[in-house]
Amino acid sequence: MSQSLLQVNFNFSGTRADYEAASLPNAAPIAAIPGLVWKIWPMNEAAHEAGGIYLFDDEAAAQGFAQQLEAMLRGSPRSATSASSSSASSSR
Repeated sequence: MSQSLLQVNFNFSGTRADYEAASLPNAAPIAAIPGLVWKIWPMNEAAHEAGGIYLFDDEAAAQGFAQQLEAMLRGSPRSATSASSSSASSSR
């Protein structure tokens, strides 16, 4: 079985505190996504950039989450409408 790494980058508006408050309700549901092994949420506060690095059990789980995440970001008034993502598979 191959694991899949997904990286998503986007810009946000507002302050770090605003961004974190808006993101907090999503943390537990994202952590419970089937196939998610771990997540890291990096942030460049000065540049108003944020993102996520996610490891999934397989490519299908990673791509399914990428589609859900893009829809969530498009609907958020605090983030840019575009997100970039990439994935790479590796053997366990």
